[in-house]
Amino acid sequence: MRILTRKLRRDLRRQSWQFAAVAVTIVLGITLFAASFDAFRNLSRSYHRTYERLAFADLTVSGGDDGQFSVAAAGTDGVAAVAGRRQADLPVRVTDDERFYGRIVGMPVDNQPAVDQVQVTSGEYLSSDEPTGVLVEQHMADHFDLTPGDTLDVLLGEGYTTVTVVGTVISAEYLWPARSRQQLFTTPDDFGVLFVPESLVRQAPAEAQVTQTLVLYDDDTDSTSLDDELAKVAADAEATDIQTQAEQPSNAALSEDLQGFEQLSFMFPVLFLTAAGLATLILLNRIVRAQRPQIGTLMANGLGATTIRRHFLAYGLLVGTAGAIIGGVLGLLLGRLITGAYTSALSIPDTVVGFYPLTLAVGIIFGVGMGAVAAFVPARTASRIRPAEAMNPHPTATRTGPSLVERLLPPVRRLPIRWRMSLRGIGRNRRRAASIVIGVVLSLTLILASWGMLDTTQILVNEQFNEIQHDDAQAFFTVPVDDSVTSAVSATEGVEDAERVVALNASIAHGDEQYATQLQAFQHDTAMHTFTTSSGTIPLPDEGVLAGSAVRSLIGADVGDDVTISFSSPETTITTTIAGFVDEPLGTLLYMDQGQLVEALAAADPSVSSDALTSPAVASVMAIYDDGADADAVQSHLLDLDSVAAVVSTRSLLDAVNGALALFYVFVGIMLVFGASMAFALLFNMISVNIAERSVELATMRANGLAVREVNRLMTGETLLLTLIGIPLGLVVGYGVSAAFMASYSSDLFDFSLQMRSTSLFFAAVAIVVTALVAQWPALRAVRRIDIAAIVRERAV
Repeated sequence: MRILTRKLRRDLRRQSWQFAAVAVTIVLGITLFAASFDAFRNLSRSYHRTYERLAFADLTVSGGDDGQFSVAAAGTDGVAAVAGRRQADLPVRVTDDERFYGRIVGMPVDNQPAVDQVQVTSGEYLSSDEPTGVLVEQHMADHFDLTPGDTLDVLLGEGYTTVTVVGTVISAEYLWPARSRQQLFTTPDDFGVLFVPESLVRQAPAEAQVTQTLVLYDDDTDSTSLDDELAKVAADAEATDIQTQAEQPSNAALSEDLQGFEQLSFMFPVLFLTAAGLATLILLNRIVRAQRPQIGTLMANGLGATTIRRHFLAYGLLVGTAGAIIGGVLGLLLGRLITGAYTSALSIPDTVVGFYPLTLAVGIIFGVGMGAVAAFVPARTASRIRPAEAMNPHPTATRTGPSLVERLLPPVRRLPIRWRMSLRGIGRNRRRAASIVIGVVLSLTLILASWGMLDTTQILVNEQFNEIQHDDAQAFFTVPVDDSVTSAVSATEGVEDAERVVALNASIAHGDEQYATQLQAFQHDTAMHTFTTSSGTIPLPDEGVLAGSAVRSLIGADVGDDVTISFSSPETTITTTIAGFVDEPLGTLLYMDQGQLVEALAAADPSVSSDALTSPAVASVMAIYDDGADADAVQSHLLDLDSVAAVVSTRSLLDAVNGALALFYVFVGIMLVFGASMAFALLFNMISVNIAERSVELATMRANGLAVREVNRLMTGETLLLTLIGIPLGLVVGYGVSAAFMASYSSDLFDFSLQMRSTSLFFAAVAIVVTALVAQWPALRAVRRIDIAAIVRERAV
């Protein structure tokens, strides 16, 4: 009806700031949903296009009888191609001052392999005319500014072999340049990949070589069932590592980002839309109560309950629709920007940006649905008002008398009158007070959900590199790492302590379950690593192995259970027990005492001598620097030692981790800004509605001689008290929600149990207090503009 349409426009105009605040909250929620969900879909399609174009392996099997497995895999339904290759991790020398422990991957010459191809970005592919020609992976090429025609040295056999760069390439295996699942973070100074003729890999030391079989599936194959089928075949062939595409290190790292976007597209929008719904509910309830006489008049003049209900539903629908459309469009644009930023930062060769009508449709449905649900209760209340009752100008009296606090604590009755008035104002309308408390709880929840992510990553990264890992550098050699080599490192200027460490690629199995990882063997009283369990720090056990806590669920083993550990180099298997589980933020490793490992290998079948553990392919020396030592100078001294192939700085790894998390920090920061904006909009709405509902009361105070300043003090005191009441509950709820968010990101790659600084909780509480005080300022200004005479005349009718 025309009269109701005019009334709707006037109400929206009269309460424009409150409705705008609700709309902003909806816009933020829908924007976040659309941006994160579109980014998730765009990045998924971008990765998939690259994987499909470069024939990225669906299954990679290392070690064992590769011939037996290859024949069996090639004859399996659903397998499109099978390819074999070798790879080895070896010292690489770009210049005398630029050396690192890199990787060479065997490739056929003249033609690309059937599986795991590369995209040549400059130069040419490998040729039989260039037996020492190599392809440099793009990250390494960019860092060292390598171009076709440049030369570098690779340690093959007895000494360094000079190879020539014939091209630079992008590989689906190294979009994220990870050495392994347990070493996801590397720096270009410490790790790089060369694709070389297969004949060159065969010149590497036998203990450094790893044989691999790559399997590519048909497009329409059920990959999950085929993974399971081929995994059993590989296990029968005694493979030491069975890695699906999902478990491949680069893909696993990128998938963590995808998972984050997918979860953000649900978790945060739910919080935003819940807050928006609450604000809408409170605002419309206030309008209904304020307009009871008008509603009663309209109904007395023939308007039906259904018409009234539709009218008030229209408020929520209009605000929800407007906010959803604006948020959906902004989200689509932001999703495109996020996709471009990620693919550019990670050098993803394919960037797929699509328009997804479903995202926009779901966003609008969310917004409209939230508006309708929030408006339903006020609309139903309005439609049930009795005309005679509604037109009564004298509303039912609210609660009077001493507040609950005054009754429980009699000395409070001696406080100044303005404080007692604030206390009694809270108790007189508990519903109104509860709405502000709930607003504080929701606001803190939104802020802590983002703040908890920042604190957790920063604290856990610091814990990993300062409390668990104590070494400052790790030196790799071209000769067997015996006591004399360790002593030479220990005697280097600036080095306080040095120890030999053994690292073996391993697969731990219990029953039918297995997990590929790395076993690190330390001295029993090592100073290089702290082993932290749920009950505190422990030394390396005299018997058994320590395992990352994720192993418990990955293979179903518990403390005291027998497990088998298989190694690819040396090729053997040992049986031991789980002595405990360590809690570490990064990776899921196995730890063992070196002496115990020597005994276990000697008793294995086939047995392995202790000399095998001095091989430069598995042994290195960790060093701790003197306090105050110049890290760059000490690293230079170590590089000057004879037979040092490379020195990896732990500090550079920390910088790499922080660099990799930079984009994460940016987006979580955006979430924090969104949360703070929503908190302001929510509190502004609830406080302004609170003050607007009490316009008659405030006008009466002023008519009885209270100055504007005194009235504002009363309202500020009440707002502050309600905010302080809501803060403890908000901190508890916010902490719980943050813990749930962080737990959803945990895997064998990362253990993201919530870590939050007490100062963060304090500053979040302070921020809410400041936000509440600022949010009430526009409403308090309205107190100054109250028409006292008009309201007093209205009350006198």
